[in-house]
Amino acid sequence: MFYRKDIRTDLNFFEINFRFSNLLIGFEKIFIDKIKFQRKIAEKLENTYELIENFIEKNPDFRSSLVPLNLRSEIHFIGEMIEESKKAAVGPMAAVAGAFADELLLEAEKLAENIFIENGGDIALSINRSTRIMIFSGNKLFENKIGIELPSGKFGIASSSGKIGHSLSFGIADVVTVISSSATKSDAFATSIANKIKDNCKPEKLLEEFSFLDGIMIIWGGKLWYKGKFEIFVI
Repeated sequence: MFYRKDIRTDLNFFEINFRFSNLLIGFEKIFIDKIKFQRKIAEKLENTYELIENFIEKNPDFRSSLVPLNLRSEIHFIGEMIEESKKAAVGPMAAVAGAFADELLLEAEKLAENIFIENGGDIALSINRSTRIMIFSGNKLFENKIGIELPSGKFGIASSSGKIGHSLSFGIADVVTVISSSATKSDAFATSIANKIKDNCKPEKLLEEFSFLDGIMIIWGGKLWYKGKFEIFVI
C-alpha cells in the first residue's frame, strides 16, 4: 500500500497477504515467539475468511447488497457488520475491511500490547499512550500535513473516498475519515457519509447529523471540516 511508506512510529511491523487482503500489523511488545505470533494472526485471518465466505454461500445478497439486510448471525463480527450497516444505511460489506481489522485485533490483544492493525486504510488500534494518525487525502493542500491526536485506548479509524482507492463510493469527497469504538462501525459510517458528499451538499450539516461518532473529518474541494472529541494537528 503506497501510503505505508509515510508511517513514522517505533512499533514493529509485518505484513500478511491472504486472498484479497494485504494487512499491516504493528506491535510494541509480544508475549510469544514472533514467528508464532505471525502464524496465529495469519490463522485468524484465514479463519475469518472461511466464516464470512460460508455465510455468503448461504446468504448471497450479503456480498452484493448496497442497502442493509435483515439477516442474523451468531458469528460476532458478521453480526456487527449487519448491525452497523443498518445504523449507517449501507450494505453490510461496506464494513468488511474494518470488521477484519477488529477480528485480528481481538486475537492480537491476547498475545501483544500496543497493537496497530491496518487493512486497506482502515485501522483497529489498541494503545496505552497517545498517538497521532495522519490523514491521507490525495489533496496536495493537506497531504502529510493534517492528522488527529488520539489518547490511549481502543479505536477504529476508517476512511472512504470518491477519488482514491478501490472501495465503492457514490460521493466525490477527497476523503471522509471516521473514528469510533470499532473499525467495523467506522468503516460503515465513513462509507455512508462519503456517499453524501456531492455537489451543493453542506458538510457542516453532516457533522451535526453524525455527531454521535467520536470524530469525523471531511476533506473536499480544498476545504476541511472536522467535529469530534479529539484534537487535530497541522504539521
